[in-house]
Amino acid sequence: MTTEEIVVYYTERQKRLETELKRLEQFVQLRGQGLPQRRLEILKDKINELAMKQTSAKGHLKLAQDTPSFTTTLRWRKADNFQATKRDWESFWGFYWLFNDFPEHEMVENFLYAAFASANTVKFREKSIELGELYLKNKEWKKFRPDVTFIMCNAYRLQADTFRREATSLQTATSTIDRERASRAKEQSAQYYDRFFALCDDFLTVMPDHKYARDFVNMMGAVYFGNRRYEDLLTKFAGYENGVMNSKKGFVNRPEFRNSPGMPTAHYMSGLALLATGRFDEAKPMLSAVVGVNVEGLPLDDGGLTTYDDSDSQGE
Repeated sequence: MTTEEIVVYYTERQKRLETELKRLEQFVQLRGQGLPQRRLEILKDKINELAMKQTSAKGHLKLAQDTPSFTTTLRWRKADNFQATKRDWESFWGFYWLFNDFPEHEMVENFLYAAFASANTVKFREKSIELGELYLKNKEWKKFRPDVTFIMCNAYRLQADTFRREATSLQTATSTIDRERASRAKEQSAQYYDRFFALCDDFLTVMPDHKYARDFVNMMGAVYFGNRRYEDLLTKFAGYENGVMNSKKGFVNRPEFRNSPGMPTAHYMSGLALLATGRFDEAKPMLSAVVGVNVEGLPLDDGGLTTYDDSDSQGE
């Protein structure tokens, strides 16, 4: 039991004992003279016993009230034990309410991440997204930001892919209902992709030097290529505007991104996008920055330029 639970227990116990003690004392006072001697002695013994229990309860209550709270520690351990014994739902709710009950605690970042991770374990998508967004909203929290962002980005990307495939499968539909479904799926897919890119961009802005930077740039590039959004990729990665590079924009031109693990990938993806749009001469410096060699003759059928249309047709 936590300190607070102990205080509640002894407070209620003291009240019950006091009520019972008063009831017996009043009974003896009003009817004691008419009772058999043995019966009267039993009642008096009971009164003494209740009085002692009440005194004991008061002592325990005072001790509990003077004891520093260890509620958060105990509740954390309970939830952690549930997790260790694979009682995943109990673990999730334990961490979830720990975070909600103590939002100002010094360990609140840990509470929230534990609840988020547990929500993913039990596949509680609604709470997973809710908790993940809450974590990412606080820019001061960086301890688990890479993992939270990666999980969230992947979840949004997969959901966007699901709606994209649904929209594609219904693009030749003739019924009004199916056309409406296709339209909704396309819109939802776009919303999820937008959130995916926003999260990736936010992470690369906040933590450009983290080892995961390369993975985020890779994920973004894969989605851009999958949707044939080459110009969007070039804008984001290389600062291209209206077909011309702006040396003040794009990942490859940002001073804070210069030493990022994602820089080589940004160059490589930009080079591939330029090749895909037929700008071979512009692609050379991008790719040579990565490979350090002349890029003439670079094979284009190595999977680097795979689009979603290609992968969907291969799966048919």
